[in-house]
Amino acid sequence: KGEVLVKVEAASVNPVDWKIQSGHLWPFMPSKFPCIPGTDIAGEVVSLGVGVDNFAVGDKVVSWLDIRTGGSLAEFAAAAVKTTVKRTPAVSSIDGACLPVAGITALQAVRDAARLKLDGKSEANLLVTA
Repeated sequence: KGEVLVKVEAASVNPVDWKIQSGHLWPFMPSKFPCIPGTDIAGEVVSLGVGVDNFAVGDKVVSWLDIRTGGSLAEFAAAAVKTTVKRTPAVSSIDGACLPVAGITALQAVRDAARLKLDGKSEANLLVTA
């Protein structure tokens, strides 16, 4: 319920993923074995869970999987609709898979550490360069 089944086209590995796999977060994570690590995926929706009406089979998506269950390094992954978005054709699956954790980290840095309000009312400017 509230999930889509995604055929994984690309996945990224973040520091927390290898820390879980190397035992740095034991005994907290993983909660059970076997464990397929990883949280960031891009792929194609192949099946819809009960009550899912905002996605369709064939949609290209990017998703952040629950860190407690992981699964991004599998061929298929069950992704919650609340942490899944449709991917525009301009974003490749490889680029899309790199967005979830890195994007959340960037958001937290801007919003929390820099204390910028992202409510659409702030007059602050932010220049992001690569």
